[in-house]
Amino acid sequence: MKKLKKVFAAFAVAAMSLSTLAFTGCDPFDLGLGNDNNPDNAQGEVNNPDTGDDKNNPEAPKDEVKGNYVEVKAEDFPKLIGNVDFTKIFGDLSVAGASLNLGVKADFTSSCVAENIMEATASLGFDYKFNASESAMLGKGTATLNAEYKTPQTNEKQTLSFEGSAYNTFDSETGWIYASSKDAGNVKINLAEIVDSFGGISALPSPSSLYAVDGTNVAAFVDMAHSLSIKIGVDVTDGIKLKISLTEESIWGGLALGLHQQGATPEDIAITIAEAMKYVKFNAFKFDLYFALDKDGKFAGASVVTDIDVKINSAIISAVQPPVAPADEAGAPAASQTFDISLKLKGSVEVYVHNEKIEIPSSLATDASYTDLTEYVVGLLPQLPPLPQMP
Repeated sequence: MKKLKKVFAAFAVAAMSLSTLAFTGCDPFDLGLGNDNNPDNAQGEVNNPDTGDDKNNPEAPKDEVKGNYVEVKAEDFPKLIGNVDFTKIFGDLSVAGASLNLGVKADFTSSCVAENIMEATASLGFDYKFNASESAMLGKGTATLNAEYKTPQTNEKQTLSFEGSAYNTFDSETGWIYASSKDAGNVKINLAEIVDSFGGISALPSPSSLYAVDGTNVAAFVDMAHSLSIKIGVDVTDGIKLKISLTEESIWGGLALGLHQQGATPEDIAITIAEAMKYVKFNAFKFDLYFALDKDGKFAGASVVTDIDVKINSAIISAVQPPVAPADEAGAPAASQTFDISLKLKGSVEVYVHNEKIEIPSSLATDASYTDLTEYVVGLLPQLPPLPQMP
């Protein structure tokens, strides 16, 4: 288990390191590409409703897991998943020759228009695959990013475009990420040094934390979800498939819960939400999460699919938490200015199973064109919040 923990830790640290660099302007570290034609990928189609036979819906987006989903009660979950050993859903990597072959891909488009302030659009796609054994991990991926931003004051567009690829290696002794793009060149970081900067493997999250699942705590989650108008459907005809759908009512339920935790009374909560709803209009709202195990209890796929189109007036801020209004010269509160914000987000992120054998070009280890940015990444990591301590 210690070796397996090291592999999982390497994957987590690699993802975090790459994300950190991406947000500080180092474009070579945006990994992955959106579209994968691998027939082994776990993906499918379903309808928007949370129950019923929707597996043949031709209008459904990709990356949704097929299923005849039926809504179930919280008390039914313990018997539905009682025979599942969550410590083995990814197989037993201690067996000689065993390998965990997963991929993560995403494809998103988004836009934000703040009335008389700014307009922005973006599209992101990535695909990253890895092979993990008890003691090693190999991975590769590609990414694309296109974004535009403009303000009404200048009406000049600022654009950002990126396309790149990456490989990673990790074993009991060392590990590297090699990332490359046409515009930003080639860079590499030492994964082993990144892990050591956190105090070694023992300071990193354990994959065993993923397995702390049983019928009781799942039932408690389902019970809470129902109270927040989150719809949950299950299909057990061929393995176990789970669909969790947030609704518009879930947004207001979440707000009510937050207000309650701040000490608001039920009457105040009702008044606040009624006022806030005046300033929000959903033209589309879809946020579905899928998780599937096959008939042998092994991981078959997971995804999140979203399509959100909403207009929000900035007056909602004062509706939820009234600010102290500044006074004008006459001593009366100054009139506040409000504006509309239109937000759109559409796309999906998927974790899938593949059968590809990842091969790393042997020339990478000695390629002098790759600039070592390990020290730079290590310097950025203290700015991040501490990792949780897990067994």
